[in-house]
Amino acid sequence: MFPYECSVVFKVRKYENWIIADPMTISELRGYKLSKNQMRQANNNNADNVIDAVTYLSQAKGCSFNKVRDIQSIVPKLNGNEMEKIHVLFVN
Repeated sequence: MFPYECSVVFKVRKYENWIIADPMTISELRGYKLSKNQMRQANNNNADNVIDAVTYLSQAKGCSFNKVRDIQSIVPKLNGNEMEKIHVLFVN
């Protein structure tokens, strides 16, 4: 079907790590404030290294992060190009 062979490797630690892979957009959302340290933690393909992304999001929000309600409000605003960097690796 394709003129070349390609393998795709998915490395998904947690869905919340995928969410924080776009810290710029999160920092622009109403009700969220990221510290410089939090921006550094998730920037430049480092989101998978954040051990507790739920705590990260709760701290940014300033209160408890609801995994269902809050994610539903965040996801439509995220930049997919930033988030896909941490989860897909193409190998020839």
